[in-house]
Amino acid sequence: MSSAELFRKASGDELLLAEQVRRIFWHTPKATVGLADCLAPSYWSRIAQQLQPHDRIEVCARDGAWFAELLVRSVGPDGVVVMTLRGGNLPDNFTPPGLRKPDPADVGEVEYVNAGPILKWQVIRKADQHAMKSGFATQDAAMAWFRQYAEMVARTSKEESQP
Repeated sequence: MSSAELFRKASGDELLLAEQVRRIFWHTPKATVGLADCLAPSYWSRIAQQLQPHDRIEVCARDGAWFAELLVRSVGPDGVVVMTLRGGNLPDNFTPPGLRKPDPADVGEVEYVNAGPILKWQVIRKADQHAMKSGFATQDAAMAWFRQYAEMVARTSKEESQP
């Protein structure tokens, strides 16, 4: 066997479990963020210190319209260079879990938003876009919480206004 052939074969010290070399992250960007934004190095600048080359980031739009798997190529003070491994637009029939059209009585000062697998369903105050509460498994659960909240606020206001 020639020395050239020996260098063309993998050795045991070159083989590692993938978990020892890279990590896989999930990211659900804000509704106003598109895939093109996620490909800009500066987009990741706030969390660059958490990433390292060879990490992968799975990105899914909040509304489920698109998905991408990104590979971290380099990390620097100005951001993170990523490349798309795969992804694209998802079928139009994708709907978040627990989605239903709200009853007009449940619509008003708040909206119910599916914020992905971590924050789940949220109750968002329309006036300032503040997330009042997150983590509901379904839209119905978020609406039920807000009904209870609104009733409690109304009772408290009524009690305070009485002499």
